[in-house]
Formats: sequence, C-alpha cells, structure tokens
Amino acid sequence: GVWVAPAVGGGQLFKRFLLRAGSDARVGAALKEIGRMTNMDEVLPTLPRAVAGILRQFNGKPVITAPEHKFYTGEGNAYLQVDLDAHRYHYAARTALFKVMGRLKLMHLDYGVLIEARGDAEMPEVMAFACTLHRLRPERAVPFAPALAGCVDGNGVPY
Repeated sequence: GVWVAPAVGGGQLFKRFLLRAGSDARVGAALKEIGRMTNMDEVLPTLPRAVAGILRQFNGKPVITAPEHKFYTGEGNAYLQVDLDAHRYHYAARTALFKVMGRLKLMHLDYGVLIEARGDAEMPEVMAFACTLHRLRPERAVPFAPALAGCVDGNGVPY
C-alpha cells in the first residue's frame, strides 16, 4: 500500500473541521471569513461616510462567522455545506452590506474562508476557500434549485 503521512498542524485542523463542524459547536465556531476590496479608492467615495469607515476598518481582516453560520453534510460526510446568514449579522454589518450591494458592479473583491487555529500545534491556519470577484452583476444571477436528496443538517436531520 501507499504510505500517507498523518495530517499535522493546519492539515489536522482542516480535517477535524470537515468531519466535526456540523456536529460539534466548538469546532464549528472556528470558521472565519475574510473579505477585501482591492479598489477601495474607486468605490468608497460613492458610499456614505459611515459605511466607508466600516469597510476601511474591516477590509482584509478575518471575522468569526458564529453564530451566523449553519452546516449541512452529505450522507457519509460526502461534503460539507456552509450557509452564512447575513440577516443574523450585527446591525452595523447588515447596514454596510445593504449599502454596498448596489455597488457590487464597481468592486474588485477577494474573499476567503479559513479555520481558526486553537493553539500552536494547529498552526498555521488553513485557508479553506478563496476567490476573486470582479464587478458582480447580481441581476444576471440565474436561480437554481440544488438537489437535496441525502442532505442532513449538523444534527443528522434530513432536509
């Protein structure tokens, strides 16, 4: 057989998160998101001053997503789905998000999700997902209905 090295550090952290985030609230609470607008000089002058200040303050900084997230897993942990509910964000964050939605077509955004380390042995933290988005047009989005057969929430309840 093929020898596979055991996961250590960030690899172990990521593995534990994938396997237990939906069933263990302490593990799930380690999810962080990072958003960064790369063309702030172009976009901020079009926003209210208070919203521009919030964006400047949190641009490129990680934010814990709990309790605004919910996890779903496929049968046998085939996949992990994370739903972030912006309606549960703090009032200032919801307001800022609402104000920038109309300006997405101007923005260049970097976005990522990572798992927070809980001690030196889990370092370095692992970026689980990252993307770059340029000048989004939400009005062009096509709705889709994902197949939900075999999906269960973090408590094993089908949905």
